[in-house]
Amino acid sequence: MPYNKKSLALVFGGHVNGYSIVRELSKDSSINIGLIAHERCIGMFSNNLRERKIVERNSLSLKIALEELREIYGTIVIFPTSDAHIVLLNEIYDEICDFCFLPFEKNKTIRLSNKRVQYDICQELDLPIPKTKYIKANNELNTVLDMFKPPFIVKPILRKDQTKELFRNVIISSEKDKLEHTGLFKESLDQGIELVVSEIVPGDDTNIFAYTCYVDKSGSIKSEWVGKKLTQYPNNFGVVSSASSEFNEVVLEQGRSLVIAMDTYGIIEPEFRYDPLEKKYKLMEVNLRSMMWHGVGACSGVNLHLDLFYDVTNKPLSERVQDVKCKDEIHWVLMLHEISNVLTRPGYFKHFKYNVFGGKKRCWAIYSRSDIKPFLYSIYLLCRRISRICLKR
Repeated sequence: MPYNKKSLALVFGGHVNGYSIVRELSKDSSINIGLIAHERCIGMFSNNLRERKIVERNSLSLKIALEELREIYGTIVIFPTSDAHIVLLNEIYDEICDFCFLPFEKNKTIRLSNKRVQYDICQELDLPIPKTKYIKANNELNTVLDMFKPPFIVKPILRKDQTKELFRNVIISSEKDKLEHTGLFKESLDQGIELVVSEIVPGDDTNIFAYTCYVDKSGSIKSEWVGKKLTQYPNNFGVVSSASSEFNEVVLEQGRSLVIAMDTYGIIEPEFRYDPLEKKYKLMEVNLRSMMWHGVGACSGVNLHLDLFYDVTNKPLSERVQDVKCKDEIHWVLMLHEISNVLTRPGYFKHFKYNVFGGKKRCWAIYSRSDIKPFLYSIYLLCRRISRICLKR
């Protein structure tokens, strides 16, 4: 793509992950930053934005908004923050690729998002994965479920819960749970959505590690970092609450080899859960876009999104290497989830104290003295969440 000096770094989605990208890009004051989302969100309130747009949840509305921006900016570098964004962008790929850089491959990224494809690659590489079976049709449902002893987890093989009325995952803890959710599983299979059933790796949400990197179009890994989730929200199988810069050599090696074997480009994050019984790091999933806790990398000095933007706009990349000697030095804390966890998860306070006050350095996911409005809006969101918790109780 020819580089146009009047370029725009356009973040798609403005929750914590989108706002974190805005903060990272704003380290270079010369970059024009825009944000596009489906609704009002934390990132929309940032004073680092030059452009703001709200679009409907369909590819036509998105295409119109991008064409409007094209009148102002010759080159638009897009940073999707959810699987649903990739699906929408993939639908209009050919119509916008002449003026937009999309950090994923058309169609191939959708295929690689399939957990069956990811696990097949792991087996070819002899990388550990949880015991897993797949269900394509209703007549296979009971047979496959009976192969697993509770607890185990059932997920759609592709993440479509953001584009369809579909569950994200279901934990089966007993035979009663299995009976209660059979109807839900059958409904998904009737829609043609294949399910994946996996053993639950022993341990809690403090055993999750990730390797995250930016790969350019030639297949070269330009920058990378390794981190660990400290806890998740609202449970062991939710999204991140806090994370640390704890380095792990095994995760680095497994993540690198998996990314290379996938043979694609963009922001890529293989996520692993440590099995203390087998002493192995088992792949949970590979995310092919920016995740909510990528701010850990930026706090560690590895700015994947700046690297991507510089690479696309033909600017030199500075040397950014994660300091592997400082184990658990940085704690990245999302108070929106931490306070919610304290209110809803019995015994969580010990994790709260460690997450918020442990480590040698803390990075707040939302709070920034020079950009205070997103933080104030997050307090409003927290108050709404607390109100719902109280009403539920």
